[in-house]
Amino acid sequence: SVSAPAAMIGRIGYATFKEAFAAANGQQLAEGEEAAPVTIELVRDVTLGADEILSVDLAGLDVTLDLAGNTIDASFVAASAASVKLVIYVRGEGASLTVKNGEIVNTGTVNGIFAIENDVNAELTIDGVSVNVRGGANAAIINARGGKTTVINSELVSYGVGSIVVRQANNAEIIITKTTLMNIDGTSGTSG
Repeated sequence: SVSAPAAMIGRIGYATFKEAFAAANGQQLAEGEEAAPVTIELVRDVTLGADEILSVDLAGLDVTLDLAGNTIDASFVAASAASVKLVIYVRGEGASLTVKNGEIVNTGTVNGIFAIENDVNAELTIDGVSVNVRGGANAAIINARGGKTTVINSELVSYGVGSIVVRQANNAEIIITKTTLMNIDGTSGTSG
């Protein structure tokens, strides 16, 4: 455990939430054993650098990221278009990620906030989260290859010309309930 953790799993602290996800993903399972659900709790506001973008294979895992009222700020400027990544990029058959209770902001050049990169049985749930993205050709949620996305009691706002709130593949399922969706053209101030 670290002295000033960004995230906790139970009583164990991790310096970054990326390290916490790696620990959740590193569960040692016996053959045929299912992974126990894991909750990662953010214990303070976190500002991400380009090397802290989260891309994890959560195959068969059920992970909750509880922001606990805190903010993840991904407002860095990428070195090149090739280095632009998503803040949270989830993949793996049977992956389940719930993000709840906080805020995720991006005013840099990061391309997007959430994604499911999986063809079969991936699930992303966003519950009670404010997602605000500005800058870059971005989207608040991207479900590019299928899977299921559920958004509850949240606010998804995307600013700027060419930005979108939600983008999904034809075979993707998305359920949005009690949520504000807003796309604001950064040059005119109009919403649509």
